Amino acid sequence: MTERGKCTDGLFVSSIVSGSRTAAERVMKRQRIRKFLLLIALLLFQVKILHLFMSPVVPVFAARAGIVSGSLVVYGALFLSSLILGRAFCGWFCPGAAMQEILSLVRPTAKAGRADRIKYGICGAWSLLVLGTAIRAGGFHVIDFSFGTQHGGILQEFLIRTGHFIVIGALGAALGAWASCRYVCWIAPFLVAGSRLRTLMRIPGLRVAMRGESCSGCEACREVCPMRVDVDPLVAGPVRSADCILCGNCVDACPSNSVQFVWREPPKPLHADRDR
Repeated sequence: MTERGKCTDGLFVSSIVSGSRTAAERVMKRQRIRKFLLLIALLLFQVKILHLFMSPVVPVFAARAGIVSGSLVVYGALFLSSLILGRAFCGWFCPGAAMQEILSLVRPTAKAGRADRIKYGICGAWSLLVLGTAIRAGGFHVIDFSFGTQHGGILQEFLIRTGHFIVIGALGAALGAWASCRYVCWIAPFLVAGSRLRTLMRIPGLRVAMRGESCSGCEACREVCPMRVDVDPLVAGPVRSADCILCGNCVDACPSNSVQFVWREPPKPLHADRDR
């Protein structure tokens, strides 16, 4: 090989290595940003009024007085956001997800199965309780974002500071990381419902999709998914699993760039299956 050829080959290899480093740095940056946002969400969750905005208990007591609490408004807003962003809140902004990321350092991921349905029963029972309580109070009459912040004692302060750590930590220790998200989260069903609705209405929004022609079947996407979504078998087209929280781990782990974020659901699979 001539000196010129060696030089050309060297430049070619260098460009590949440089490109790989740039891609890796971009991947690491995205996940660092995501985990930073989760950490900020967890810290803000310690602020009393922000904690109450996520509380499932406050809407029940507020309904007894015919009041729409701030947390009920937040749940409605999250449902509307899921029409565009799916379950991205779970992967990027949920305080509970920050704790799950920490738990995942020491505990394996909780298993998927029929127990996943428990959260839908919890959400349904909770919704009926709030609605029934409001009906007995003569309906909702006013919106009060500060409801629940005026009064409180030592027990309330203790639960605000430690309750979520106890519940999520106990489930994580017993069943694995992300267990509370999989099995008992009362907010997830609202986001799943919004995601399903947008698919039925063909609303453009954030999704994860596979490009089958370049997929090597390495299963890296499946291995890094915190919710154990089987991304790899869904080789062509959008990932429709209700458990996908759009964290982007599968996107960033794919060595062939076969898994990507997309804004619109393609009318047809992006490419043919790799087995064809």
